[in-house]
Amino acid sequence: MQTSAHCDEQACTLVVRDEGALLAEGWQDGTGLANCRQRLAHRFGEQARLELVALANGAEARVHWPRDSGATENTHA
Repeated sequence: MQTSAHCDEQACTLVVRDEGALLAEGWQDGTGLANCRQRLAHRFGEQARLELVALANGAEARVHWPRDSGATENTHA
């Protein structure tokens, strides 16, 4: 498993890559991913996103969110 993170002046991106786990053919998002996307949208707005991508040799999750969303900080997440 590999992780990386990058922030610039406008946004941050977190990438988690697992080269051992393949997504099953025909996989679909479930409740967990839907809930994560909903929480990101609630906290950061439409600019935030969560993507799960099938790779030839594994899978990769990418989370992207704006640095300045105008939202107040929530320490109870």
